[in-house]
Amino acid sequence: MMSGLNDLPPQTLNLLIDLRRQLHSCAEPPGREVQTRELLKRFFKSHAPQWVCQEYAGGSMAMLYEGTSIGPTLLVRCELDAVPLALGSDEKVRAAHRCGHDGHMAILAGLALALQRKAPMCGRIVLLFQAAEENGMGALTVCKDERFIALRPEFILGLHNLPGWPLGQVVVRAGSMCCASRGLEVVFTGQPGHASYPELGVSAAMAVSRLIQELENLDSPDPSASGMRMATIIGARLGEKHFGSIPDRAEVWATLRTDTNEAMTRWTHDAVDLVRMIAEQHGLQVSWNWQDVFPVVSNDKEACVLVRRAAGRARLSVFEPKAPFRWSEDFAHYAAYGRAAMVGLGSGETCATLHSEDYVFPDALIPAGVSLLYSVVQEMGI
Repeated sequence: MMSGLNDLPPQTLNLLIDLRRQLHSCAEPPGREVQTRELLKRFFKSHAPQWVCQEYAGGSMAMLYEGTSIGPTLLVRCELDAVPLALGSDEKVRAAHRCGHDGHMAILAGLALALQRKAPMCGRIVLLFQAAEENGMGALTVCKDERFIALRPEFILGLHNLPGWPLGQVVVRAGSMCCASRGLEVVFTGQPGHASYPELGVSAAMAVSRLIQELENLDSPDPSASGMRMATIIGARLGEKHFGSIPDRAEVWATLRTDTNEAMTRWTHDAVDLVRMIAEQHGLQVSWNWQDVFPVVSNDKEACVLVRRAAGRARLSVFEPKAPFRWSEDFAHYAAYGRAAMVGLGSGETCATLHSEDYVFPDALIPAGVSLLYSVVQEMGI
């Protein structure tokens, strides 16, 4: 195993593992990361007091460290929120850290501790703890905040753990790194009627069945093919459990996904055309809206070169995938404010898949993440 995994002193690693587990236990849904922010503030106050907190619109915050002389600015971003779950019996939104954001936060906190031992002499380091990544709203809100815009970072990096990849392996590619996606909500409305005379009403049942089938028939999920596009049905609702009535209202929810923003434009047009056609053929009224919109994450070439050099310094192996990952990230919005790159970090071949019930961020990955980011700081000469 690469020696970069053993660079943290045991006492520091234990402190970060304890932080990660505390963050795991107070998982909060997008836009409601109150306890998570307070926990991080207390950690920095106790263990890295030189870092200055700067709060942004939408619940995001950054910890800033200024060197003693002018130099470049590095911004590293992680996520505050957890994966939202179904409503509980009390109608409260639940959440669980099934995407590893707790581990990402611990890695950034670890960088702060590493820099306590050898403080930056020039430039500035910004650790951005971003709210609401899971619904695609957090980065967009941060990028509209004048305090963020004023930072003007030379490089902006994001980390995400990758189950199924060797522990600590750095995965990065220039150009498209993560696919675009957006949620489509369709509502069909017909006319109520008695179940014994369905022909006297207008049922939405067949329209739902057709839309689910035909959306998936239109996709092309091969990630190596140019113009890849996918449709994943995530849910549907049809009528009520009332055996005397036909279902006159129905909803279908699907996630559309492509490997380029241009392909997403075409895919959304095709999907809307299909929805309209089905509604017309079945005599239904129809409405639709878009939610959780994520553009393609496109990595800057120079930022990728920086990451590869840092991985070499940290003695971490590097892999360049041939195609972008299918999952999406709102990190895409930061590309307009600096040379940006989203970096994958292998979390082990046996690690459970992201968003699964069995997923837990592997604490053994924390040192590799800290080592990589610390090496980026060294490569930039901060």
